[in-house]
Amino acid sequence: MMKIFGKLIRGIFIGILSVLLILNIWQLISHYILHQNPPSVCGFSSVIVLSGSMEPTFSAGDLLIIREQESYQTGEIVTFEDGGVLTTHRIVEEMPDGFTTRGDCNNVKDQEKVTAEQVRGAYLIRIPRLGSFFLFLRSPIGLLMLVVLGIALLWLPDVINDMISHRKGCAD
Repeated sequence: MMKIFGKLIRGIFIGILSVLLILNIWQLISHYILHQNPPSVCGFSSVIVLSGSMEPTFSAGDLLIIREQESYQTGEIVTFEDGGVLTTHRIVEEMPDGFTTRGDCNNVKDQEKVTAEQVRGAYLIRIPRLGSFFLFLRSPIGLLMLVVLGIALLWLPDVINDMISHRKGCAD
């Protein structure tokens, strides 16, 4: 019974680590080879909120799922690229040459107009604080912890089984 449980736990954790690894590889390929910013799958992308300019709608550390659309309208929250930096703000005015945007927490509109070509997608879903977790996993300490956890999960069930087998051998 304990062997089955150990194998089940090992399989679950290997599956989770594999998914995280595949997602990281996909993001690297999308960003550096395909030059997608942010990397997208079927028009959906994820972005992490890094500032409080959209408080109380979003907080720093939230993960947002955005979706590419044909057009964008006043009132929508969009993520746009400006000089290689992604910003998520609300469209407050639509003009023939682009959009005027503003963070919900900001008192003034953004100075630069945003063209439709700069917009990467409109806000779809918010997952509170998950972005902070992903940012941690991308840090050197987070990557080290992932590696150590992966090794421990591969090695620990064998150690437990050996201890149980040794205990049974001593009891006989």
